Amino acid sequence: MATKTYYFNCVLDTNTIKFNLVEQSQIQIVSIFEEKLELLDKNNFSLLNKKLKKTLNFVKKIVNKNKNNQIYFNCFLNSSLDNEIKIIFYDQQFDLNKQIVDKKLHDEIKKEINLKTQHQNVTLLNQNTLLFSIENDEENDKKYLSFPLNRRGNKLNSWYSLLAVNNDSWIQKLINEFKKQNLIFDNFFYENEALLASQEKSDNYSLLINLSLSKITIDAFFNHKIYLHKSINLNWENVFDKFTKMFNLNFEQSKILLNSVLNNLELFQNERDNLNFNQQHALSFIEIMYDKIYDLINEQLENEILFSKSEKIFIKDNLINKNQTSLLFNKIKENYFEKNTYSFDENLALLKGLNNLEMGVINIYNQNIDKTNTIKNYTADFKNERKNNNFFIKFKRFWKQNNSN
Repeated sequence: MATKTYYFNCVLDTNTIKFNLVEQSQIQIVSIFEEKLELLDKNNFSLLNKKLKKTLNFVKKIVNKNKNNQIYFNCFLNSSLDNEIKIIFYDQQFDLNKQIVDKKLHDEIKKEINLKTQHQNVTLLNQNTLLFSIENDEENDKKYLSFPLNRRGNKLNSWYSLLAVNNDSWIQKLINEFKKQNLIFDNFFYENEALLASQEKSDNYSLLINLSLSKITIDAFFNHKIYLHKSINLNWENVFDKFTKMFNLNFEQSKILLNSVLNNLELFQNERDNLNFNQQHALSFIEIMYDKIYDLINEQLENEILFSKSEKIFIKDNLINKNQTSLLFNKIKENYFEKNTYSFDENLALLKGLNNLEMGVINIYNQNIDKTNTIKNYTADFKNERKNNNFFIKFKRFWKQNNSN
């Protein structure tokens, strides 16, 4: 019997927990099952423990059909839990004095990271290596995606992205309950990491803008690893309320009308001259709303994220029908570099019978990157350094050197 690899994925949301199992063989990738548990009382774990015990027994029976099968247990944190999550960008420099990089230095870095998280009153879940750079006298800096053991130089620069949760948070309590059921996760991810990884063209520096009814999230990635997260809360109910008062409609009428425009946006724009009074104003209202959303995003791109036009932007607009082109996508494509702006492609996963998260997990685990070699043949075009002390700029500066044409 051929060996298979399994991915057990647990997604934590505000009031729900989702479990799914994906099977990967040499022939195909299949989603085995998906379950959802609603948590009416977030501090009562008895129902969770019963469900989890039953689910894990089922998974064990499937995986144990062949003793050589592999399984990875992954936990994903949804952006609805942002108030409990911290994504920490960590950079550190060490003088080598032309000595060899050894394991002792690697242990020292890990110790420094642990101290940093302890001082912030958080529990570290995942430590992503972003980049290492060794400075030398004779030649330009060399960059590595994994720890450059036994390399020699004057100085070692290191960059990490840390995923952590507040101590005594609900997430931390859940993890403790999982441990009681012998569920130990191999990896923790911010859910948007899997969303980005589901896209074919995402690489190097990428940005994912995710627009929903409740918020806008803007996440910056390096080789699919998140290193910066911004979140802007939206009050969609307030939008309906304003529209209702402006045009003397009741709340439900406003909601139906605005949703109709959102779900048929291209049709309404093409038929603008033939719309009735309320439809025309609903369309104008939606267009103004998108202008304001774009302004909020652009402010982050310009002043906080320091985004470069050579970096790729993926737009996931959850407000509209998935077969339409987003107004937000058009605005960002028009104002940023056209060829590097992409609409999030939902079909990549659907064509394989998977959801975006499942597709992303497969891609994360199957990335064929040789992380032992010096990085070569990458290019980047960065903004003028308006914030010279910004550690993101410093990170990008080291990446650019020796990698531009």
